[in-house]
Amino acid sequence: MEVRKTLRHFQINMMDNQKAFRAWQTQDHAIAAYNYQPTAEKPDGTVALAAGERGQKVVNVFTHSADKLHQVIAAHKPALLSTRPRMATTLLEQPTGLSSLRLIITSTESLPDNFTALLAALPDCRNLDLYGSVETGLLATTCPKCGNYHLAEDTSFVEVLGDDGTPVPEHGLGRVIVTVHSNWAMPLIRYDIGDYVQASYQSPCAPGRLSLMRIHGREIMMFRLPGGELVVPRLNADTVLKLGVARFKMVQTTPNHIEFRYQLRDGAQLSVAAIQALVHQQMSPLLGVTLKPVTEFPLAPSGKYLMHERLFS
Repeated sequence: MEVRKTLRHFQINMMDNQKAFRAWQTQDHAIAAYNYQPTAEKPDGTVALAAGERGQKVVNVFTHSADKLHQVIAAHKPALLSTRPRMATTLLEQPTGLSSLRLIITSTESLPDNFTALLAALPDCRNLDLYGSVETGLLATTCPKCGNYHLAEDTSFVEVLGDDGTPVPEHGLGRVIVTVHSNWAMPLIRYDIGDYVQASYQSPCAPGRLSLMRIHGREIMMFRLPGGELVVPRLNADTVLKLGVARFKMVQTTPNHIEFRYQLRDGAQLSVAAIQALVHQQMSPLLGVTLKPVTEFPLAPSGKYLMHERLFS
């Protein structure tokens, strides 16, 4: 479906973004780096300097390479970095030279399971995650106080519904259904954007109102058990890191089986029994595991990184 937008709608989207940024005081950072996808006009590795509001120095970096982005950060020492979660995670795996960062803004992908643990290597740095879509604009942003995602209620109405079409309970997993009332050219009414999230109604910042605890992403990133039940493909990142795993991704190949694709830190060894025990404890005893060492984690055709993936419908 092609969603049409007016200039006014784009302006409203921009105001939503600016409102979210104000809560995080993004303009207080004297130097900001923004990572963009390379284009024909700005090939991979292009760095363009600009002036932002209040005299802020803006460093625009057009690259797919975490190494190139790391070099720019080391050279310009920005306090604010805006990039995709996968790029930020790759940077944090080698945090040397990133001490200038105070705020990392992420968007367009779900945060990897190990992101929070890796961010702890920069104790003075926080994460602002933006959630939305091309069709709807910004839907929610993480709160600097409670950590939940608070909704952009001025421009949209969000519901989190279970398979029976009713709102999920506290900590429940459900689909995101959106009504956008700011797009006058083509309003979206109860639009299913295809994402699964974990809901909460007990945020200390907004008691009794819906907020989002975690964005799990598209249904293809959820695992489906033999009986049809969906399960979140998530392991405790700290526990996995302690096993010597530097990076990993789980891929469900059949209703009973997943591949644990991984890279190890130097000198580490991994047993299938250790991962199988975690999967049984934290996901489901119905899932068997095989280990698959890999040299890279390729992007999806869309250009996004899928944290986890299900290969069947």
